[in-house]
Amino acid sequence: MKFLIVVILLSFGEPFAQSQVCELNPMFFCSFEIEPFLQSPPEDEDSLVHLCGLFVKYFRCMRTFATKCDKSEDYRPYKYIQDARNFVGGLCFEGSFLQQDYLRFAKCYKNAMPEIRPCQEKFDTDHDYYFSPYEVKDPETIEDICKKHRANVGCISEVIRMKCGGEAKHVFLRIVQLSKYLLVTCPKFDEVN
Repeated sequence: MKFLIVVILLSFGEPFAQSQVCELNPMFFCSFEIEPFLQSPPEDEDSLVHLCGLFVKYFRCMRTFATKCDKSEDYRPYKYIQDARNFVGGLCFEGSFLQQDYLRFAKCYKNAMPEIRPCQEKFDTDHDYYFSPYEVKDPETIEDICKKHRANVGCISEVIRMKCGGEAKHVFLRIVQLSKYLLVTCPKFDEVN
């Protein structure tokens, strides 16, 4: 519902209302449908198809914010949206290699969630303030954000390795890379790698 309200305001709202919407955090409005679904990853083809539909809505919403609000292409959450097609295509096109690989381990990923949640809690990356409408400038804060997100991915991938095996870990890391998660969340990651 929030998504629909934002799209209507961005598309048809008066300039004043539009400017107020543009000051809001796009991540909050665009990802609200995905958040609960990611806490319980898809375990079969039907639930993966549903998640893929949510990803498409998410990327459309972010693109709407980017174009209607005239945000800079350098603004991190928007910077990699053009690559989103690769992620959605790689994971969502029926019969793609990545989709087949994911579905082989889907039940194990879902069963590993109780052990994965402590990683997310330990590194507290759920609602990172990095996704505010403004870039973070403080070097120490940037470094802290980078460490948190890299450590979170490392922790989750290690849990997956222990619970599901090395190949499942490799598939997870391919998904992380294709999604550009670290490039979006960590300002220094694309400079280092």
